[in-house]
Amino acid sequence: GGLILSPLTGNPSIDKLLSDQLAKACGVPLELNETVFEQIAQRNVKLTREEAVQLSTLPKGAEVYALQDNTCPAYQLEGENIHAILLPPEPTEQSAVFLNSVFPTFAQQKKYVCESHVLRVMDLSLSEVELALKDGLTSENPCIAVYPGKEEVVVRVSARAQDPQQAASACQSVAQTVAQRLHGYVYGVDVPNIERALMQKLEKKGLHLSLSESGTNRHAEKRLVKCRKADSVELSFPQDAMNSSVVEYAMKQSGSVSQHTAAAMAASISDSKHIGVGISLPTSREKASCAYVAASFSGHSLSKEIPISGFKSVQQLCDACVSHALNLAGKFADSHPALPKGAASVAA
Repeated sequence: GGLILSPLTGNPSIDKLLSDQLAKACGVPLELNETVFEQIAQRNVKLTREEAVQLSTLPKGAEVYALQDNTCPAYQLEGENIHAILLPPEPTEQSAVFLNSVFPTFAQQKKYVCESHVLRVMDLSLSEVELALKDGLTSENPCIAVYPGKEEVVVRVSARAQDPQQAASACQSVAQTVAQRLHGYVYGVDVPNIERALMQKLEKKGLHLSLSESGTNRHAEKRLVKCRKADSVELSFPQDAMNSSVVEYAMKQSGSVSQHTAAAMAASISDSKHIGVGISLPTSREKASCAYVAASFSGHSLSKEIPISGFKSVQQLCDACVSHALNLAGKFADSHPALPKGAASVAA
């Protein structure tokens, strides 16, 4: 049969026409998906009931992928002579659906063995990663594919062969080459997110994490607690960190939302076993054009300034800041007992 692989547009009227045509092609009626309707209605209070119903009316039998940040449900639909896959309109969500759902499904249907590794990269743009790997992007087997992610770039390395060991060996070899090319920017391999990668690093090095955040509604804490699996890693979220003399001095000198304050927040909760993380976001009371994150360990710190322009919501800004903060902490864990490149003395 035929395969249709297409992204949704994000325009409800156009996407409805697409669903109408797919339903006709597959010989099925349209129907309201109650689960999708409830998720959309709860997520976006600005939508009217009629708009939510329209977005949730899909071809009968459609297998809906998990909704991410938008309200356009992506799905796949199987007909007698057609297999349709509609991806989310946002490029980053397209990558997530393709990597986590579409690719594994097709790989399982092949007669040959397909092995793959996923490398996650931060602090490099999509074009910079493509440039570093350009000589390998044209290879069909093993193949390298680069996708945009949320505050990261995802590199998938795949190899196929009739022999499982041959496929695994070829895939591992290319993955190592990719990691070497992007040295210092790959935060994890075959991990779902930055928090899982950090937890694995802390457990391996026998280190722990302390985190202080301002303006995030404890978003970092929620993400870390949700992914925690290793009992050997201690997570602490001291609520009185903002009252320490070090942080109060930094706030007096540079303001509540500043690089100096974020670094002071991290340093005030760091010790010989705990990497300290500080996150400082603007609020309605403390306005600023940037957010700041920092990590501190062994008397040294790394920090990053994140302009708030370009983010569609406070939630997106929080997610980005948390990811970058955890990435800084990961750099200390990676280099321990040495210090990471660029770490500055806290005293300085």
